[in-house]
Amino acid sequence: MKVDRVADLLTSVNKTFGIDDVDLIIIGSVERERKAGNKLTIMNFVDNFRRTSPANTHRRIKKLCTKKLLEKVGSEDSGRVKFLATGKRFTELHAHLMEV
Repeated sequence: MKVDRVADLLTSVNKTFGIDDVDLIIIGSVERERKAGNKLTIMNFVDNFRRTSPANTHRRIKKLCTKKLLEKVGSEDSGRVKFLATGKRFTELHAHLMEV
């Protein structure tokens, strides 16, 4: 993929969904873990994500949940533990990425 195409893709995603490259990396990481059959706790993700500070990562996750690109799923075993999953608008984002 050429640099200008990547730039067009990031610009388009920002205009359409209000997210940036780091948000896409977060969403991609969550989807990769889901496809692998792994449950990813929010705290585990925040503690291990190295692109931004833990506080900024947590803020980004909250924003992505508000935009329905990610969602927090409660644990059956503990009311305190939340897992990350792709949200209702993830399919729309995926389709948009395929079009650009």
